[in-house]
Amino acid sequence: MLAALAVFGVILVDRSEKRRALGHMAGRESLSASQFANRYFSEDQIPVAEKLLGVLSRHLSVDLSRLCPDDRLVEDLRMDALDSMSTLEFMLDIEKELNVTIPNEAAAKMLTLRQVVEFVSARRIAEQAHAGDVRNARA
Repeated sequence: MLAALAVFGVILVDRSEKRRALGHMAGRESLSASQFANRYFSEDQIPVAEKLLGVLSRHLSVDLSRLCPDDRLVEDLRMDALDSMSTLEFMLDIEKELNVTIPNEAAAKMLTLRQVVEFVSARRIAEQAHAGDVRNARA
């Protein structure tokens, strides 16, 4: 799991990295989590996007109100230097908050918040359908 978590980078961003991330988002409209989710995601993805933005904001020391869903977590938000414990906590928070399992292979491919939202949304639907199938099979 730690290798896959490397994609998300460090949660502790030093000042120069923080300035670079803020510079990347400069000039964009500031949005609340709800506005962000409603603007960029489909109706079924909105709750996931809002929750993921909240999880990300607890782990990243950058104001995310000007975030674009296609900003790259490592390159644009400057989550470069790895702190494996913080990164693991970030992934565990996503899994706990959204009641979903994220395999290492999938985590390694998620480079943007949009990709995380899309994966988690699809995974939650699949896991809920599977749970329904299991319940129906028992009946």
